[in-house]
Amino acid sequence: MVDEMIKLAVQPRTVLGKEVKRLRWQSLTPIHLYGRGISPMALQLDSTMLRDALVRVGKSRPLSIEVDGNETPYISFVRDIQFHPLDSSVLHVDFLVVDASRFIEVAVPVFLEGDAPAARMLGGSLIQLMNSVRIQASPLDIPPEIRVNVSYLNDFSKAIRVLDLVVPPGATIMSDPNLLVARVNAPVATEVAGGDVAAPAPLMETKVVTQVVERGEESP
Repeated sequence: MVDEMIKLAVQPRTVLGKEVKRLRWQSLTPIHLYGRGISPMALQLDSTMLRDALVRVGKSRPLSIEVDGNETPYISFVRDIQFHPLDSSVLHVDFLVVDASRFIEVAVPVFLEGDAPAARMLGGSLIQLMNSVRIQASPLDIPPEIRVNVSYLNDFSKAIRVLDLVVPPGATIMSDPNLLVARVNAPVATEVAGGDVAAPAPLMETKVVTQVVERGEESP
């Protein structure tokens, strides 16, 4: 996994305080690196490279920060991001260095994939009730995401729970195993004139809308 980890080459930063706005004019973003066993470091990085990395790792995937002049890279997680209030550009990022030999706990996003027969064939609505689960593992064993196939949901009595999720060896799900991840809700009958209840509308292809994944705060 080390070879697959995103690597960021950063430089020591001497510009501090309010003067960091000069860095942004040069397409550089100030970052802060800290963690157990190291002295905090003020660093800087190309803004485009940083934005691309943030999109890919979120707060649940580790990355390797390589500081000019240091031989050993730092395995780190994004801890905090400061955004510009008007244009949402990244102003500053804090990275937390972690020990690769110690277990940590982070929130990992859950994605639904496949076709739920109860939605497509019976007119129900596929609902995702959990967007992430807590995973405990070493930093190198944290999965970037968990995908679950919803083809099991072929009637309205079935549901996918946390205990049904599969994670790689070395990782343990810490969330309550009985929590619901996804289910298909039955269609709601509509009332017509005269108080009669109309049958559900003719079956149509159901468009599944997956909720935006919220990458929760990690706790390395």
